[in-house]
Amino acid sequence: MTTPHATAALLFDIDRPAYSVPSMGEIRARDNGLTAVSTFSGCGGSSLGLHMAGWRIPYANEFTPLGAETYRANFPETYVDQRDIRLVQPEEILDRIGMKPGELDLLEGSPPCSSFSTVGWRAGQFEDKRGKVKDYSEGIKQATDDLFEEWVRLVDGIRPKAILAENVPEMAKPGPAADYLFGIQRMLNGLGYDVHAGVYSSLKAGAATTRKRLIIMGLRRDVGITPRPVLRGSGYTMREALETMPIESPEDELLWVRMDGSGRHWRTGEPLPEYQIYKHWRDCIGVDLGRPKTHGEDVCCAPGGERASLFSLMRGSWDAPVDVFTAAGAGPGAANIKHPDEPRGFTATEAKWLSGFPIDFKLEGPPPIRYERIGRAVTPPLYRDIGEHLARAIKAGL
Repeated sequence: MTTPHATAALLFDIDRPAYSVPSMGEIRARDNGLTAVSTFSGCGGSSLGLHMAGWRIPYANEFTPLGAETYRANFPETYVDQRDIRLVQPEEILDRIGMKPGELDLLEGSPPCSSFSTVGWRAGQFEDKRGKVKDYSEGIKQATDDLFEEWVRLVDGIRPKAILAENVPEMAKPGPAADYLFGIQRMLNGLGYDVHAGVYSSLKAGAATTRKRLIIMGLRRDVGITPRPVLRGSGYTMREALETMPIESPEDELLWVRMDGSGRHWRTGEPLPEYQIYKHWRDCIGVDLGRPKTHGEDVCCAPGGERASLFSLMRGSWDAPVDVFTAAGAGPGAANIKHPDEPRGFTATEAKWLSGFPIDFKLEGPPPIRYERIGRAVTPPLYRDIGEHLARAIKAGL
């Protein structure tokens, strides 16, 4: 029988260096000589990963105001277009960066994916959700499920040498969402790209999170055939990562994530209630708040031993990587991964560091929005490894 310690030994290399993330200055100094354009850029997680791999990014598109503000704060050299991507024309991007069709090295983008998540398709509701206007971010409402086609439209007009997109892993599972994915691949194939899609773990890119993403990548056929990336990195545990975090979390973030009634609302300063979610946790039979829980183990049971209805809430373990941070998981009462020892969630600063963002990466807005930015972002180490892979493939074909 494989023991937990034996399993951990398979996942984590005890000889690897201590967990660290380079500073923004160190990342900006990297240059592989290639140029990318970013779309659906969010706060810049995907761009940050590409910058880690040496890519230059002169243009980005992000229409949420605080997302664009965060992007500009971290990448002041990049022009950020805040228009709805439906209004953006390929020739406008090319004019901005001074290139002609076919000259750009990489077009990347991560179209919103709400209808492809487990909640969206598990109950056969994918088609019902398509085209519906819904809450997106920062109080913005919009339909999002045509945005992948809009990204393909830009690919068609710009004709980059390489393409890169990401989405939720559930998009690759059998059913309507996978059918949609195959449709996107067919469109890209028809535009002359050799396309590969696969699910990759951030843990294999040397992060401290198990977050997985579906990666869609391709090379224009006159450039080459897309080689399948193999990520060989070793992940880190929550303890290993947080022990190296060079600063403490800001007080407003710590107060916002408290679950036991000792926190304060980020806007009003009023005390936060002791959330029912914490009461269940505290009152669980045989559960000690000071005892770390194993990933996948129920956080608590209701009296009598039944599992409490707490959605996907779980307590993290110091000796495992952190589970997924979700965009909707901010705040003390939200269902998301919680701190191993303390009655609180993780702060945006902790989530940033665990996800592979530099400690000096700026997050604009109040604590809930800072956290949402990380929950929506690609983990930079994953895009660093994919970006290095695509850079080698492009240069091999030149």
